[in-house]
Amino acid sequence: MRTFFILLMFCLTPFTGVFAQEGSDQNAAAFNVEASTAEILLGNPVEVQFILKNAFNVNFKAPDWDALNCDVLVGPNTSNSISILNGVRRSETTYQYYIVPREEGVFTIPSMSLESDSGTLVSEPIEIKVLPNPDGVQTGPQFDQRRTPSPAKKKRATVRI
Repeated sequence: MRTFFILLMFCLTPFTGVFAQEGSDQNAAAFNVEASTAEILLGNPVEVQFILKNAFNVNFKAPDWDALNCDVLVGPNTSNSISILNGVRRSETTYQYYIVPREEGVFTIPSMSLESDSGTLVSEPIEIKVLPNPDGVQTGPQFDQRRTPSPAKKKRATVRI
């Protein structure tokens, strides 16, 4: 009897996985915007990522950061991943920016839309609260764009015999 239950469990396990995959929408196209924090001190950078999942033939256009009253320190950094498993193609493309809001208050990245082969994809707006920073506290990653790497100095070794 024990052997029967073990065989029964062993035989039904693959079918359970197949049914679970059919009901999921892991293959649906999506467009999301994420921020590294919901609150930030004025003068500090925040990481913003635009994430496209399973969207192909997309022409991504970043928001007008100047119109949103912020400076871009770094970006866009782009990363792509594509996998094909059992004939199912999945992809994820991320556009990453490090931005610094110019003034206190609520900074909003508006809803964005883009066209793909799956149709129109729309992101949700996100809000980041920018708090006063009277002490000039620096948090998170620091990017000093005024620094430029100095040219490498060539070193010569002198060998005397």
